[in-house]
Amino acid sequence: MKTNRYTILLLLFAAVWIQSCSKVGEPYLTYKSVLIDTTAHRSVLLEDYTGMRCPNCPPATLIGEGLQDLYKGQVFMIQVHAGFYADTSKTPGSIWKTDYKSQAGTRWYTDFKCPQNPMGLINRANFDSKFWIGSDQWADAVAYQAGLTKPAILSISNKVVTSGEDAQLTTRIQGKFLHKMSGSYNVCVLILEDSLISPQQDGATIDTNHLFMNLLRGSMNGDYGELVISHPDSLSLFTSPSYTMTLNRKWKVKNLSVLAFLMNPVTYEVVQVAKKPLIQH
Repeated sequence: MKTNRYTILLLLFAAVWIQSCSKVGEPYLTYKSVLIDTTAHRSVLLEDYTGMRCPNCPPATLIGEGLQDLYKGQVFMIQVHAGFYADTSKTPGSIWKTDYKSQAGTRWYTDFKCPQNPMGLINRANFDSKFWIGSDQWADAVAYQAGLTKPAILSISNKVVTSGEDAQLTTRIQGKFLHKMSGSYNVCVLILEDSLISPQQDGATIDTNHLFMNLLRGSMNGDYGELVISHPDSLSLFTSPSYTMTLNRKWKVKNLSVLAFLMNPVTYEVVQVAKKPLIQH
């Protein structure tokens, strides 16, 4: 995909003034067990490492949401609350009562040695010789990844069973590789939640009714997923095991989505992403 860089940056400049709260529709279809891809280019995972007490994080998040809106159905953003500014225990008894940290997010923050908040990962790939990427370079890094050849397609199947106040989610991932590739690939299955309202430090002020979207709640199959295929050929198919989780009662099912991505477990690079809400609106 050839993209006019200056056009994208101009559009992004306009887009970041508006906080995008729209859900991204699932770009894949399943028909007679044949995976059909309705997009032409590689999907991009944008990980925004942030925290409620981080004064410089809201502008970075706005850039990420602008990119997700600009590349609808191709860029998938997740807010990962981890690190010092996400630790609400540092200020006990204050307004910072909500804990948005997750086991997976904290593990990645530590393992990948995040230098500070805000910082981002773009498909967990190096850009301009850097693994951790500042928000001022997210547009360029996303444009590069979005122009790469798509190696595979993914499809997500969700089933939610409720019993009283409890809800149980069962998810399965199917995929097809489009090209022969070396190495092994894990599938990582995450739970995201939208439309959360709580305080956020924004510069010198505190926004007591800040809207959080695409927030990482946790992983359904471990911090780094599970192996699903090795050395795939063109048209190689795979089906993950079924993953089951009893959802936290504090989470609102109507605002939850499953995000799945294929990752090389040696380099950690993400090669494809898909997302599907638990309830289709």
